[in-house]
Amino acid sequence: MSQSVLMASVFVYGTLKPGRSRWPALEAFVVPGSADETTVRERLWETPYG
Repeated sequence: MSQSVLMASVFVYGTLKPGRSRWPALEAFVVPGSADETTVRERLWETPYG
């Protein structure tokens, strides 16, 4: 049995942000005017998985 999941928000960074090179991949799924600039305090780990 498959289930659907409705997400209220998603956090993206780098090239997926509005105005960046990969933004067009997400833009069609975003409510106009709902993208907010924010920050997250954490560590960034480089892994071989991208």
